[in-house]
Amino acid sequence: MVAPTIDRIIRQMKGYVTKQIGFSVWQKLYSDHIIRNQQDYNEHVQYINDNPMRWIEKHYSK
Repeated sequence: MVAPTIDRIIRQMKGYVTKQIGFSVWQKLYSDHIIRNQQDYNEHVQYINDNPMRWIEKHYSK
């Protein structure tokens, strides 16, 4: 038996959730990234933490 790829796991999870709630809440694509060191980890955590505010500023600030 061959282990599933990350791509397949993500696709199946998105499909399952979409089917359960009746509509899609997902972006079409995703980007995986291997964390290389502590600095890389810190930068990605900061990006994830800041992302909701960037979205709000982009869509609601005029």
